[in-house]
Amino acid sequence: MDAPESPATPAAPTAPAAPPARVDCAAPEKAWVAKLAADDRAALEPNLGYLLPPPTDGVRALDNSSAALPTGKIIVLQSVDAAATAPTVLDKLATALGELHTSGDVVIVALQVPNKLDAAEKKLAKFQSKATIMLDTDGVWCDTIGLYKKPA
Repeated sequence: MDAPESPATPAAPTAPAAPPARVDCAAPEKAWVAKLAADDRAALEPNLGYLLPPPTDGVRALDNSSAALPTGKIIVLQSVDAAATAPTVLDKLATALGELHTSGDVVIVALQVPNKLDAAEKKLAKFQSKATIMLDTDGVWCDTIGLYKKPA
């Protein structure tokens, strides 16, 4: 007697397999770039011109504003799991960036991974962060950019 077939499991959303987009560019002629150690600058050079893919449909801003990324800015993308850690790391990052962040040249985007979103959203809403906070409700964008791998 044949074993009964198991019910089909619905496919989870998957991240696009396209390679990262790039633009041709050179290091900005800013005083802070010249202050970088040679090895630090060499480590950053291959990343110049990397374009983050746009947020997927499952991403929304915590304040319900547009989930579009700012253009013409350097984006520091920080993954956050507010259900597990304190969001104060975002302000520590802003402090570490100093004038780079306050000048507006660098924008901090915090991306809440899809873990206990209800609790994380409540915690993040109470926190007055200097970062733009986004929530990835389905994990697709996090998976696309390598910040999170949804459990199978």
